[in-house]
Amino acid sequence: IVSRHPSVSAIIPAYNARHLIQRAIDSLLATGYPNLQIVVVDDGSTDDTLEHVTQLAADRADDDIVVCQHPGSVNRGASASRNLGIRKSSGELVCFLDADDSVETHRFENATRILAESPDVDGVYEIATVVVEHPSQVTCWTDNQTFGIREPLQCTELLQTLIQGTPWPSSGILVRRTLLDQTGYFHEGFSIAEDCHLWMRMAAVGHVVPGDLDHHVSTYHRQTGSLYTPSIDRKLDYLQALADFLKWANQTSLPDSTKSLIRREVSNWLDNTLIQCREQRRRDLALKVAVSAARSMPGLTFTRRNMAHILFAILAK
Repeated sequence: IVSRHPSVSAIIPAYNARHLIQRAIDSLLATGYPNLQIVVVDDGSTDDTLEHVTQLAADRADDDIVVCQHPGSVNRGASASRNLGIRKSSGELVCFLDADDSVETHRFENATRILAESPDVDGVYEIATVVVEHPSQVTCWTDNQTFGIREPLQCTELLQTLIQGTPWPSSGILVRRTLLDQTGYFHEGFSIAEDCHLWMRMAAVGHVVPGDLDHHVSTYHRQTGSLYTPSIDRKLDYLQALADFLKWANQTSLPDSTKSLIRREVSNWLDNTLIQCREQRRRDLALKVAVSAARSMPGLTFTRRNMAHILFAILAK
């Protein structure tokens, strides 16, 4: 008999989030999901985040809120904190929520149903909505903007979309722990695009399907200092993630057809990025992208097509 409510662990990395984390935790509890574990990882906060969350956990009669921190209470970043949370969690299914974001009451309804009914499915992606809470984010985001993949994609099409730079939000994916055992966890060497790096690995080795794409399951709150911005200036960070993903794919037992697709799509991304640089007269960025790509993936950089785009982008007036 397959449980209708498989156990879910929600991982929240938290750094100096005392004024926001209550909203994140309350939103998870408001789902009323009967088999939910919340794992908060304090990432060396200098405010009273740890004390506050520890008290929240102590005030509850059950053990559904787990609080942990890195040895020595050091600050190690979001990737290392999410990874520690995964190791400390026990749920059959795993999801993620940043301390400044929140989920809707129906967060787990569709995804857990799909995973309970379809043992061949490894993960379910859904969408978030954006709420701009500080004027500094207005140039990057608009209120009620959808964040995520709106199309119901699977397999090849999903992997292509992820490689080309359209991810699902970290608060919109629910996966089996067994998929993380296959892919490995978040890359702790990246502070930008570390989530995209993992999502691509998930799509390369697992069966990830869409959930309800008509209703957002989480809210992506944009604060002052929010790290990620959908800007062309993030291309260099994403290039590093792509290069490392390509290296991972070459070292992993993937079908030859999947490896060929990955190489082709990474080359297409480089091609499209150089075209963008040329169109926006970003000769400086084009040169940086070309040099970084040549160092990290020369086999895909020194093609006739990409060399032509590199020259056009660098020489554009």
